[in-house]
Order: sequence, then structure tokens, then C-alpha cells
Amino acid sequence: MILLLLIVVGVLGRLGQRRRWRWSVGLVEQWHRLRPPVWTWVRTAPLTYSYLGLLAFTTWLLVRTDTGLRTAFLAAQSTNLHELSINPIPVLLRSVFYVTPLEFAMWVVAFTVVLAPLERWIGVKRWLIVFWAGHIGATLVTAVAVAWGVGVGRLPTDVAFVVDVGASYGFAALLGLAGYWFGGRTQWLWAAVLTLIWMMIFVLAPQTTNAGHLVAFLLGVAMRPLVRGLHPRTPVLSSPSV
Repeated sequence: MILLLLIVVGVLGRLGQRRRWRWSVGLVEQWHRLRPPVWTWVRTAPLTYSYLGLLAFTTWLLVRTDTGLRTAFLAAQSTNLHELSINPIPVLLRSVFYVTPLEFAMWVVAFTVVLAPLERWIGVKRWLIVFWAGHIGATLVTAVAVAWGVGVGRLPTDVAFVVDVGASYGFAALLGLAGYWFGGRTQWLWAAVLTLIWMMIFVLAPQTTNAGHLVAFLLGVAMRPLVRGLHPRTPVLSSPSV
């Protein structure tokens, strides 16, 4: 559906350009004005937008896949107890590349607002370290908690087979680190307020994923030594550091 919509928009835009429709000419002129800053924004955060591009591709593939096959495929990529017990490293790596179309739309905004500026400030290496530490750390902590819950009978056994994929743990860790960009008291206010928000979300909806978000965020906050030598509020359009 999204692909069809893009094709229709492209055809209408091309037709409008040839026939000099006012709305089409205006859109083209606006795009020519916006293209340089947009390209600069994307080019100076290559890792963020490369990852977003991969998410776009895998989301498009999954949307075009039969429902039953898609469910089975995602279950095999999931970081649930079953898959972690038989195939831990592959699922930890693969699970971050699959999201729903709605989640992808949200990530386009979140990556652009948070992760792209953060990449310019901390560089590619730190970005990767924090993302994977948050994803792997939160996954393993919640997996241990779930295993304990199943073992003592507080959780049903079928929880070991739930589908659990996505980019949210890595994002939450980077969000935790992002507060240090502000410096001063604001960085601690950022950490405190968002910690309370994650805790409230977990209390209101005590699910494994929500617990993982809290753990990942705190892991990001704990990685302050990674950015201790960086100057807060570095201009966001500077070249990525390493």
C-alpha cells in the first residue's frame, strides 16, 4: 500500500510538472530549497540513516510476506527464552532489524530527532557500543527475570515463545546517554524524569518489554564515561566524531 501510494504521488508529481500545475510546481520548488539541508542532515549521520534504511527494507519485505510465514519468521528471529536457549548470538544480532510498519513510522521521527544529532556528537563507535550494550544487556536481564518467573510458576510457560523483536532497547540506551549532551543540571533532570516515566510505564503495564526499556535506559545513563571528554552541546551539524 505504501509503495503504491509513493508511485501514485510520483506519477502525479511528474504529470503536474509537465503540465505546469500550480501545486506541483510549488512542491518542486519547495523540494529544491529543502534538498540541500535535508541531504546534509542525512549525510552527517550515516549510521543512523543506514540503519533506518535497513529497517525500511525489512519492513517492506515483511509487509509483502504471507501472514503465517511472517509470524513464523519473526518467531525465529525473536529474543525469547526458547530462541535464546538454542540460538542466542544469531537472534541477538538479527532481532534488531525487524519492526512493524507503525513502529517504523515512529522510528523515522525518533531517529531523526534523537539518534541523528546524537551520532554527530558521540560518533559512530560510541553509538554502536551504547546501542548494542542496551539491546543485549536489557535482553539478557529480562530473559533471566522471565526464566525465574517461569521456574517458580509466576509466569506461564508459553511466555518463552513470545515474539520479541525490534530496535527499542538500543534506542532506549542511546536516549539515556543523550541527556549528557545538555550538560549541567539538565542532564540529571533528563535522567531522573525519564527514569520515572519508564518506571511508571512498567508499573501501569508490567510487561517484559517495558522492563527492558527501563533497564536499557539505565544502562545508557550508566555509560557516562564514554562521553566524559566530549563538550556538551556540540553543534549538531558538525561531522561525526569517532
